[in-house]
Amino acid sequence: MTCLAVAGNHASIGLVPTHAASNDATIETVLVVVDSGLPGGTGDLYGFVLNPGVRAEDCARFVLATPPFSPLSGNIVVNDAQA
Repeated sequence: MTCLAVAGNHASIGLVPTHAASNDATIETVLVVVDSGLPGGTGDLYGFVLNPGVRAEDCARFVLATPPFSPLSGNIVVNDAQA
């Protein structure tokens, strides 16, 4: 992890792959998550910013993005300790 940005129930994490196999992600990326606050993770969202030129260290640029995917199971929890 290179960067972590949190704003309320949104978070973005900058990732830089190391020791990646050829079939793994080999470029810097940003993971964006949203905690819906609902029981069992209903309404939680996640997504990756994989655009060329995106730098992991710039993850704060994407903290308020709305990602497109819902987890199949689990519960995303975002705790903004600064709030």
